[in-house]
Amino acid sequence: MNPPFLFEPPQHWRFSILDSNWLPEGQFFCLADAHIIGKRWGVNGDQYLYHQLQEVQGITMGIVSIQVKQFSLMRMRCLTDSCFLLYVLKGFSFVHLAGYGMLNLFSKTYSLQYVTADDHQLLLAPGLYHYLYILPGPLLSFLIQGHTAAARMAGYLNELYDKSYISAQLPLSNQIYNLLIELSFIENNTVKMAHKLRAILSDLILCFHQQTSNPIVLKTTADLHASMALFTANHLRWPVPAIISALCNNFFMQPSTLRQHWLRFAGCTPRKSLRQLRLYQAVYLLVVEKMNVTATADYLGFPHATHFSAQFLEQYKVTPSHAASLVAI
Repeated sequence: MNPPFLFEPPQHWRFSILDSNWLPEGQFFCLADAHIIGKRWGVNGDQYLYHQLQEVQGITMGIVSIQVKQFSLMRMRCLTDSCFLLYVLKGFSFVHLAGYGMLNLFSKTYSLQYVTADDHQLLLAPGLYHYLYILPGPLLSFLIQGHTAAARMAGYLNELYDKSYISAQLPLSNQIYNLLIELSFIENNTVKMAHKLRAILSDLILCFHQQTSNPIVLKTTADLHASMALFTANHLRWPVPAIISALCNNFFMQPSTLRQHWLRFAGCTPRKSLRQLRLYQAVYLLVVEKMNVTATADYLGFPHATHFSAQFLEQYKVTPSHAASLVAI
C-alpha cells in the first residue's frame, strides 16, 4: 500500500532503522489491519515515526505518531494533490506547507486541509505527537455540499482555483474525539470494518458541517480545552499578558479559574506555557521561514528585539541568531 504522505527523519541522523514489526510502548491509537511504516533513529533508537495506514472502499486513513528528543525538522512529502481532514490528537507543532506557509498544528484542533504534491516541513519540539488524517475519497462530495471552502479545495483537484488556500481550523468536540477513538477499536473484519468505517466517517463529516454552518453548535459542543487551544493558535502573535486577558474575557473566566483549567490541559501555568509556545514558534520562524531576529521579534509582538533575544537566550541557552544549532535538520 502506497501512503499519501512520506515522512523522513532529519538528515542529521544519517541512519534510521526501518522497523514495521514493533509497537511503540504506550501506543494508544491503533488501527485494525493497518499497513505499518516504522522508523527509529537516534543514539538508542528512542526517536521514532510510527505511521499506520488503512484503506477501505476508496477511503484512506492514517495515524502518524512521532517521538523526538530534540528539536527536529522533518520532511513531509505529499505524493499527490490531496484534500483531507487532519486531526491533531496530541502535541503542538508548526508545519510549513508549500504554496501556503505556516500552519499551527495544536492539540485537539482539526481542519479540512488541501496539500499540494510537494515537500513540506514539520518542526517538532521534544515530545510525543499523534496526528490522524482521513482522505475521504468518494465521501468528498458530502464534504463540499454547502461549504464554500471545501468546494474550493475540491476544485483544486481540477486546478480551478489558486492553491494557496486553507479552510478554517476547528476545535474537537467530545463527540468527534469519541468517534476518533472508535476508529481504533474497529474489529479486524473486512466487511464489518468497511461498514463501520463509513458510518464513523459519515458522523465526522456531519460534525464538520454542523460546526462550520452553525456558530451556536460550534460554541456549545466544542471541548473547552480544544477551544482554548484553537484560540491560542490564532492569537500566538500577541504578547503573553494580552493572550491571557483575552482568554479570560473570551471564556468568561477569572485568572485563577483559567490557571486551573490550563494546568489540567497543558501541565503548567498559562504564562509559562504561552511563553514556551511563542519561543517555540520563534525557532520555527528563524529556522524554517528564515526570518531575521528583528523580523521575528516584530512578528511576535515584542517591543524590542533585545527583549526577545534575552527571553530566547534564557529559554534555549543560545542566541536567536544561532537557533539553527538547536534543530536536527
